Amino acid sequence: MDAILKLHDKVRHLRFGVNRDREITELEYAMLRQPPLHHPRTAPA
Repeated sequence: MDAILKLHDKVRHLRFGVNRDREITELEYAMLRQPPLHHPRTAPA
């Protein structure tokens, strides 16, 4: 029963259709704008 309630709560806040596609696109662009977590070392000159 607890699993059903957790799933219901999760699905209740999801968007569907075109709104879901727009939300995914916005989240992807937001992640791309984040600074990298790892800065690769530059090769010595």
